[in-house]
Amino acid sequence: MADRICVTDGLVRITPASGSARKPTGVVVVDDDIVGWVDYSPETSGAGAADVAIRHRLRPDDRQVDLGIRAVQLVMHHLATRTSYLTAALRPRHTDTASLAVAAASGFTRRSGVGAHLLTRRVPPLTYSDGVVTIRRQRADDIDAHLEAIDEEQIRWLWMPGDGEKWAALTPDQHATQPTAAAATSAGRCACSGGSCVTTPEPPWLTSSSTPRTWHRFASPAQSARRRPTTGEMSTAGR
Repeated sequence: MADRICVTDGLVRITPASGSARKPTGVVVVDDDIVGWVDYSPETSGAGAADVAIRHRLRPDDRQVDLGIRAVQLVMHHLATRTSYLTAALRPRHTDTASLAVAAASGFTRRSGVGAHLLTRRVPPLTYSDGVVTIRRQRADDIDAHLEAIDEEQIRWLWMPGDGEKWAALTPDQHATQPTAAAATSAGRCACSGGSCVTTPEPPWLTSSSTPRTWHRFASPAQSARRRPTTGEMSTAGR
């Protein structure tokens, strides 16, 4: 069943469209300005290449492609965390260069044997594993390991400028409750109130291995852009 869309990447915010009869319809908001809309529905083409269709329309200006990419990626995040869909589809017109650019940059490709205008992409999983190492999103029950892993090196390498000082100013009780809020957001929960989307910054990826209490931190896309990794260090650049 479709959930109301409420998700943000810090720049673009998608919130439920007021008065819409279509439950999964959302408006795309940047700096409190509505710049477009998105929605999704079961794919009924019969081709079997996808099970959910995404539609989007952004204001035609010099930010249309960039904001469109962000909006589509946010919808994919919503589909991954709040639905059971496996493969998403876009149907850009062959003359719509902006939508084609959004689809290509968002990882949608043509499949042989399906319609020329049907571009598809797998909905990303929430967990990756090779049977020994698992990469997953942070949970509230990871708090103890999360707190143990925080040191000056992690703050220098992974945290954004100024976050270390904010952390140092918190009390021990606040240290324990702050990651809980972040983990809730990481799990895909997003509270909408009065047309706004309330979130906290998503923490870096947390990985666990088969060795008990072995944890590794990976940089999120925004964090990995701060510095190139050196030999022996690893970072992720997305899902």
